[in-house]
Amino acid sequence: MKKLHIFLIYISFLMSIPIYGQQLLLGFEDWEKVDDHIENPVGWEVNNYSPGLDSLFNRFFKDSIHVVEGNYAMRAEKDSMINNAFFDCESRADQYLMLDSLLTDGMSVYFHIKTQSLTEWPESFVDVTIGFSKDNEYQGRVEWFNYEEIEEFEEIELPIEFVGADAISISISLASQNGGLDECSVNSIGWIDNFRIAESSTVFVHPIEIEDVVISPNPTDGVISLSTSEFHGSNYQVLDVMGRSLQEGIVNNNQIMLEYDGINIIVIDRGDGSLLRLKCIKRN
Repeated sequence: MKKLHIFLIYISFLMSIPIYGQQLLLGFEDWEKVDDHIENPVGWEVNNYSPGLDSLFNRFFKDSIHVVEGNYAMRAEKDSMINNAFFDCESRADQYLMLDSLLTDGMSVYFHIKTQSLTEWPESFVDVTIGFSKDNEYQGRVEWFNYEEIEEFEEIELPIEFVGADAISISISLASQNGGLDECSVNSIGWIDNFRIAESSTVFVHPIEIEDVVISPNPTDGVISLSTSEFHGSNYQVLDVMGRSLQEGIVNNNQIMLEYDGINIIVIDRGDGSLLRLKCIKRN
């Protein structure tokens, strides 16, 4: 499981509405000059200015070497001048987007990410959060984060648990993490490209109401318990955030032992042709 270093993004433009529902393609192909030394992707709000400092930091710019889609990718880097968390050491970008059609079932968020540590330790931080709402009511979010260096572009897929959303917000935070009051933790560079919402690549797990089944404790150090006994003897599979299988087994006495640290996606066979999908964080 990967963990990473920080940079916020919310979305700016959309393309293509297939008949099965909306498909978003959110690239970084159009840029605008903000200052003599910096460009931003058009429509993205980024924190080029740090509060309390009268300086513009060169965080986002075109770099054809670090590209998956088209000519450009977005890059974020912590400015070397900032070492105080009061001054917002993270590199961020954000935006809110109304959808042209309601989000349909069986969709996932995809993006490519790579990072480079600027210290002797192979650490970086990225946190990508996508929030969903309908009629101005918050439905929930999906999230991916990583603290380890990703040397080559890697595609991440996050299955969407919510149906019918008419607006989304995407937030990405990268390059340095707000730490204590007097220090920004980690120092790295991150590139993100080919951000999109499209059909899921695997069998989609239908969403459930949050109160349907509760797992505890969450986070856990290994053993989790289900709030219902109806899944005793049911088959389950544990996936990572990229959809890769980590383990599988049978629910025993409403409990599952998680073997891998990080975010675990637990998929349980309901026995009626549908699947239950839960998320749990395992810590050391």
